[in-house]
Amino acid sequence: MIPQQRYEQVVRTLRIGARIPWSTIDQVLKAAGKTAEDLVHDVFAGATPAGPQPGDSCPCGGSLVIRTSRRQGSCQVQHLRCGTCGRRADHRRVVPAFLIRRQRKGV
Repeated sequence: MIPQQRYEQVVRTLRIGARIPWSTIDQVLKAAGKTAEDLVHDVFAGATPAGPQPGDSCPCGGSLVIRTSRRQGSCQVQHLRCGTCGRRADHRRVVPAFLIRRQRKGV
């Protein structure tokens, strides 16, 4: 396999979330004449930008807070609004359920 094909195979493998040892990645990068920055760019090319997060600023000067939250499958869908003016965020926030911190009641 030529170095460029091997590099493309590493990019595809990393895109699906598989793990590759750093030593293998370094060898492929050197053979293909690429840098780590090139690899990061190629793996994440076309990725959607991060959506709004709680605490992000609103044009009015306030900050976004979670107003409603509901479970949908294995994720938690959160709708954000400004705590000052009530403006809704452009997009909803979808978070895997295992990342949601639950408040313990009565503690």
